[in-house]
Amino acid sequence: MAVEFKTYIPENGEIRAAVYLIGDKGGEQFAKYPENGVMIVCVSGIDWNRDLSPWEAPRAFKGEEDFSGGADRFAGILEDTVIPQAEEGLAIKERYIAGYSLAGLFAAYAPFVTDRFTGFASVSGSMWYDGFIDFIKTHETAVPVKKAYFSLGDREKNTRNQRMAVVEDCAEAACALFMERGASAVFELNEGNHFKDEQLRVLKGIDFLVG
Repeated sequence: MAVEFKTYIPENGEIRAAVYLIGDKGGEQFAKYPENGVMIVCVSGIDWNRDLSPWEAPRAFKGEEDFSGGADRFAGILEDTVIPQAEEGLAIKERYIAGYSLAGLFAAYAPFVTDRFTGFASVSGSMWYDGFIDFIKTHETAVPVKKAYFSLGDREKNTRNQRMAVVEDCAEAACALFMERGASAVFELNEGNHFKDEQLRVLKGIDFLVG
């Protein structure tokens, strides 16, 4: 695994929160956050079907590889390597994780297997993933989750793939479960399908976490 990361850090070193954005190489759209005391860490170099899937499951589409369930290992790499390197010499008060699509699923899963994150943004997250809602119901997070953000496009459930068609119901259920546990939790619908306004949706999720 050749994991890479790019950081956006406040020049004065005063950081009120850090957000780890999984599966994104970064871009100028994140430059505004350091001005507001927020550190953004964009983590890339990921094998999505392997590194972001919580457990083994069949592929989502023909021609793809099956999900091999490497999320625990990847969470360990974040905890042991990426976070210490990205935050060397820095004092972080709050740390969050965010991701889009399958990375959004991983963002919601990570607090169960590492104590490094107290909030997450699951943006157009793959909440349809086999057994995930039952997993939330039967497992506790490593530390209490303070903030939980879920969003989808309002057309994402309109798919011929019956496995994915439950995504909106699953996202709403996940949001309710985190709310029951005391998190400030939000579920938001955006206009369009899974692929519309990805950057804008990610920024809305980050804004919720650091607002």
